[in-house]
Amino acid sequence: MKKETVQIAVQCGIACLVLANLFFFLHIAKPEIVSFDYRVILSAVLGSFCGSNEFLSHGDYCSGNCQYGKIRRMLIRKMRASYRNRTMLQLI
Repeated sequence: MKKETVQIAVQCGIACLVLANLFFFLHIAKPEIVSFDYRVILSAVLGSFCGSNEFLSHGDYCSGNCQYGKIRRMLIRKMRASYRNRTMLQLI
């Protein structure tokens, strides 16, 4: 679980940098339409933190509450699907 959480945190950080660069270049191209100030950076950092924290808490819940059986396997499958979907959304 720790390895996946670190991977999600790194991917969120990369997405944060890409977002900040995108807004910066859009601001350079069209400053009257796109603003670039502390709110862009703050939003990207907070979004990355919330995404990583949500993944960690979801994993802790799955591993801590369901020790055996069919429910644990179902939750692990859902967590893996959530991980795949989050990764695909970050790539898009």
